[in-house]
Amino acid sequence: MEGYSLVFISHSKDKTFTRKDGTTYNQIVPTCSSAYNEIIKNMVDIEAYIDVDNGERRLIMRSPDDSIECKCRFKYMAPTIGFSYKSLVNALNEAIDKEALETNNQYVTDE
Repeated sequence: MEGYSLVFISHSKDKTFTRKDGTTYNQIVPTCSSAYNEIIKNMVDIEAYIDVDNGERRLIMRSPDDSIECKCRFKYMAPTIGFSYKSLVNALNEAIDKEALETNNQYVTDE
């Protein structure tokens, strides 16, 4: 509300989880303690992962196979975008515009 954004940054680690049926799976998760991570991930709008593929950095906004802990509160955010502020702003604007069309601007304001 004050015109500032807060960014949390963490390293990542590969963690093994066990499902109720006994099968296991791995997921890339932040290295910060679980207590901090639970608070942070419940208050942020975007939890992204920086991936490097063939020397090109990109932001993973949604993991198609849940192998990476990431999320986005914007329904139409692209799953992967370029690693730049401009790419993030453009993707956010596109996601907001798509949702505005779907809801006839009912939930989108300039405030």
